[in-house]
Amino acid sequence: MNKHIRVNCIILLMVIVTLLSSCGQTVPAHEWDDPSIKQALASEMKLAYMQFCLRRDGYEMPPEDMWIGRYFGNYSGCEVAYMDNSHEARTQAFKRVYIAGYLVTFPTGQPVYVYKDGMFLELREAYINGLITKADVYEIGKKVGIDFIKENPVP
Repeated sequence: MNKHIRVNCIILLMVIVTLLSSCGQTVPAHEWDDPSIKQALASEMKLAYMQFCLRRDGYEMPPEDMWIGRYFGNYSGCEVAYMDNSHEARTQAFKRVYIAGYLVTFPTGQPVYVYKDGMFLELREAYINGLITKADVYEIGKKVGIDFIKENPVP
C-alpha cells in the first residue's frame, strides 16, 4: 500500500512539474509531424516529451529536434504515438511483446508511447497501470503490430 501511494505521489509531482515548466510555451510544427495530429496537441506532447527525456536521460532535448512520427489516436483518454527525435538510435530488429494477452510484433525497437496528463508510458506499462484497456491494446495492435490479426484472431 505504501509503495502504491509513493508511486502515485511521484507521478503527481512529475505531472505538476511538467505542467508548470511548459505553461504558455508552444512548439512549432515539425515537417515530419504526422499530419493527422492537431498542432496544439503535438506541441503539448513535445513539451512533455522534452521533460520525460530530461528525467530519463538527463539531457534536455531541443523541441525542434523532435516530432510525432505516427499518431495512432486517443484511447481511453490517452494519446498514443511514436515520439521521434534526432538524438536516439533505433534498432531495425522486430520487437515481440505480450500485452494484455496479445502478441504485438513491433517493426523496430522504437516504443509506442501512451501519453496522459504530462506523463509518457510505453504501451505495455500503460496497460499494466490501467491507463488503457485490453480492447484498446487490440485496436492499437492492429495499427502497430506486424501480422497482428494473423497472430491474434478477433477477441
